[in-house]
Amino acid sequence: MDIAVVETHTDSSGFQQLATLHSAVSECQERDIVLDFSRCQFFDANMVAPLAVLIELAKARSKNFTIQNLRKNVSPSSTVLTTWAEF
Repeated sequence: MDIAVVETHTDSSGFQQLATLHSAVSECQERDIVLDFSRCQFFDANMVAPLAVLIELAKARSKNFTIQNLRKNVSPSSTVLTTWAEF
């Protein structure tokens, strides 16, 4: 399952986006999930920890994650996101 990640800020809409992502992942029957950041111009560093929790919860239910199309200028979060996705 491919999931598009969009611009995410530390605000109510950012947390709503992560809640929507969590619902999509929880309801997904597929084991392999791709988080596609090609449409994401900005991902607030404060939102990396909630995203990591979402990923870890799904991994505990045998889901595999891959992060694609992470922009090179998304830093230092890109390192954190890539590290989490490789576990």
